[in-house]
Amino acid sequence: MIERSEVVKSINRVSNKIKREFEKSPVMKELSTAEARTLYFLIDRKEPTFQRDIEEEYCLRPPSASRLLAKMENDGLIERVAVEGDGRFKQIIVTEKGMQHKDEILRKLRKLEALVTDGISDEELDVFFSVMERIARNLP
Repeated sequence: MIERSEVVKSINRVSNKIKREFEKSPVMKELSTAEARTLYFLIDRKEPTFQRDIEEEYCLRPPSASRLLAKMENDGLIERVAVEGDGRFKQIIVTEKGMQHKDEILRKLRKLEALVTDGISDEELDVFFSVMERIARNLP
């Protein structure tokens, strides 16, 4: 039985392994992990996306999200376009350069999801998600 004192250590170990596996992808020679996952989120989303959506999705503080998006914009991966009627509100649009990474990011994430969930039943995944949600709610 795993000790309660090992929960955070276990989460960090798995997180590090997932990051290392994802970084084996050729696209990761050009993008950081944060940029790749943000591009995936933006490409996969059907509705207009704003900085606060990125903050909520990845539990980022506004300054961290702002730095990430500024770097992505400087690298030509996204554009931030002012919303009509409120110039402070900027919609995030993936550029053509950002879209060039779409297939590789999607392929790698699908492969990673299959690898991570191999041999795990739907019922076990339900328990996993339930526990992870409770852990997230326990944190400030």
